[in-house]
Amino acid sequence: MLWTRSLLVASALVAAATHATEDRCTAILVGAKASTTGAPMTTHTNDCSSCDFRIVKVPAQLHAPDALHDVVLASFDYPRYGKWP
Repeated sequence: MLWTRSLLVASALVAAATHATEDRCTAILVGAKASTTGAPMTTHTNDCSSCDFRIVKVPAQLHAPDALHDVVLASFDYPRYGKWP
């Protein structure tokens, strides 16, 4: 009985420790001189529980030379430019 209870407590602790939500991101940038094709490359992953992973195509637009765009700090604040079901 003690062994079963200890196993249950240990399993609960492991489950709680592995369920902790951590945000982890990776960014990779390669300059033109460092790539074999001579082209610069970049990639980024957002591994978080509350990120908005939808992709929306934003049509090209003309803006005034002095136009500004807000910098958004969190993905849930992103403006939606397209329709999503």
